[in-house]
Amino acid sequence: MRRPGLSALGLAAVLALGLLQPPRPGLGQGTVGAAPAAALLAAAERRAREGDATGALADYEQIVRQFPESPEAPEAMLRIARGQLAAGDRDASLAAVARLAAAYPGAPQAASGLVLEGRMRAERPVGLDDLEGARKVLEKVWLLFPASAYPGLDARSAARVLDGEIALRLGRDAEATTSFLQVVEMEPLSPWTADARIGLGEALVRGGEWQAAAESFQEALAVVGAASESLARARRRLALLDRRLLRPASGAELWSRARVAPVPGAQLDRLTGVAADDRGGLLLVDSGGGGAALLASAEGALDGRWPVRAGERPSWGRDGAAYIAADDAVLLPGASGRRFRRPGRDRDLDGIRAIERGAFGDWIVLGSRSDGVLSYPAEGADGRPLLGGDGDPVDLATDGLDRLLVLEKKGRRVVRVGPGDGRPETVVRGAWRQAAALAVDPFGYIHVLDAGEGRVHSYDPAGVEIGTAGPLLPGAIELRRAEDLAASGDGRLFIADARTGLIVIE
Repeated sequence: MRRPGLSALGLAAVLALGLLQPPRPGLGQGTVGAAPAAALLAAAERRAREGDATGALADYEQIVRQFPESPEAPEAMLRIARGQLAAGDRDASLAAVARLAAAYPGAPQAASGLVLEGRMRAERPVGLDDLEGARKVLEKVWLLFPASAYPGLDARSAARVLDGEIALRLGRDAEATTSFLQVVEMEPLSPWTADARIGLGEALVRGGEWQAAAESFQEALAVVGAASESLARARRRLALLDRRLLRPASGAELWSRARVAPVPGAQLDRLTGVAADDRGGLLLVDSGGGGAALLASAEGALDGRWPVRAGERPSWGRDGAAYIAADDAVLLPGASGRRFRRPGRDRDLDGIRAIERGAFGDWIVLGSRSDGVLSYPAEGADGRPLLGGDGDPVDLATDGLDRLLVLEKKGRRVVRVGPGDGRPETVVRGAWRQAAALAVDPFGYIHVLDAGEGRVHSYDPAGVEIGTAGPLLPGAIELRRAEDLAASGDGRLFIADARTGLIVIE
């Protein structure tokens, strides 16, 4: 019962401290239960903002337990699922989503819970069936929460966008287009409209409809309230579209500008490795002065520096983490390394030269020439051969369809392998003197660094050469000792040159 003169917010604070007996379980949203539930939810939100995640979760649980019939209960249960995921407990988050769906099947929060479950299953799949399973979870959102009964439900748009993105990963462009168009044409305008426009543009690019793709990316920029990251992604895709498709079609040079890019706060001694994420963030390996890994923002500012030994190729995983191949281990800057066992032998793999993360969290490791390319599960040290070393593989990359690409120096080719147990196919054959590094941009364009000639060769996704750069780049910048290559989400190329430093061509 409410004490005379005690406000709802004051009651919530007392309840949180355990100084007053809470109302009995089972009280609904009548005069006794509703106000305390709302106050407790506000207190939990305040705890969360202040960084007290444990206390916030406890308050959410108390709402569900003490006020199960209140309007705040399904929201609290959704917050529990999100909080467990933020804490790294994926299983607990999935369990909370299941509780939410069972207890409040018609609540809008249940639709948001399904979207959360679909995202979790898509982000950590162990096979193609998991991606299909994620799509089936998402399908429930628009089947169980149709627009006729739930007009303006954002979760429906979110589910459609995520479904389209998964369909793109699976190479099912027509299905992806359908999901994105459902959001664009059938749902109210919302921040998700921008993401649907971007996804639609990427599907159109794959179909060769460049002009329609450009219009879709441009329309994403006009969506009021779109997330800043979505707007930035649309701008990156427009820049990439211009560099890869529109500029060459007009007869202009593929590469029109080059510059040496200093990293403020870092003195580069002998730059030998570079990796770029979709946003243009850079991971650099400097092999001089004992060895160091440097993390730089898209604007070139130094964000971190760590000592590394025997640093080889850096790379970015689908999970957004940065990795460095370092002879006998894979290093995460600022964290411990990951080791792998040589197949069929009771000793660790050494001679690691490059690393990629596969479609299902697997580790794709480029070892010595005798080891070739090996695949290891996300957890565990036992791997299996994926591609032999007869062609002398020297670098790895992945494309937007989760396919692995391998650059062979002796074989003078780029080999493509589908996710899972896909068969290797030759996608590019070159006459390179010394193939050294490989990069693939978000539209699937392939770039090969020929260190012997000091030249970069660019190819479309079908393997047709579309242009070259070097050894003398625009601006009279010379590739003197180029060792590594990376492509960003806006189509720029970054070259690690041991003598010149970090070079950007665009």
